[in-house]
Amino acid sequence: MIIGMTIERLQKRHDRLYEKAHEIKRWLNENASIYNILDHEIIRKYRQMNALFKEASVLSTCLTTFRESCYKPMGPLV
Repeated sequence: MIIGMTIERLQKRHDRLYEKAHEIKRWLNENASIYNILDHEIIRKYRQMNALFKEASVLSTCLTTFRESCYKPMGPLV
């Protein structure tokens, strides 16, 4: 039960990070252009988006590893 709760919390965190990163990506698509690409706000948002995607990616890897190790079928009991 504790493992399931931990996986669920990690999954929710991953989903929130991914959602926030996509919100920033949409904002960048709407507001960034060739003319203002060096704008401080654009650069800050781009870095924030990349950091969120990286953290979500790490969490995704952790979740996969955690699930595989926790739910791996046990061998026969001899």
